[in-house]
Amino acid sequence: MSAVKCSGLYLRGETWWLRFTHRNKKHQVRLARLVGKSVAVELASATREKIMLEEPHESIRDKQAIFQQKVEGAEQSAVLDPPPPRERPRVYFLLDPKNSAVKIGWTRAGVRQRIYGLQIGSSTEFVLVGTLQGSRTYEKELHRRFEEHHLRGEWFRVEGALLEFLRSKFRFPTQPSISNL
Repeated sequence: MSAVKCSGLYLRGETWWLRFTHRNKKHQVRLARLVGKSVAVELASATREKIMLEEPHESIRDKQAIFQQKVEGAEQSAVLDPPPPRERPRVYFLLDPKNSAVKIGWTRAGVRQRIYGLQIGSSTEFVLVGTLQGSRTYEKELHRRFEEHHLRGEWFRVEGALLEFLRSKFRFPTQPSISNL
């Protein structure tokens, strides 16, 4: 038997195909359209098994029934295994402990990536205070709310109403400095 497992599965356009060799015979099978990779892998396994287990005493209807059961099982597993969630937009609060300032920013790409991008251009090591789910509109609302503490751009002095807000939402020290972070 010369079938290579997990090989020969490929996507062409929106259709998954399976190509393999069994008993020196080449097989190319159209599996399904518009399904995820995990479903295609299950279908490929069932199809490969069906072809490899062909026996003269089985009727075509029996084979089709077995194949259909495997297809339904693959579709069921696809329903149970939803795709990973996309990152939701976040408003983040980034502390500059040297200057007792906090940046109120927004990102859709991911907070870690955003902080990494900011950290590269600064000699100060920033500390992530926390994040809240929110849109750019919410970020701008927070900028307006704390405008009396505005320093520059998206940076604000950590005092007064902003300090109280950070304490109420996150575990935040009374006097933000390097020593007590």
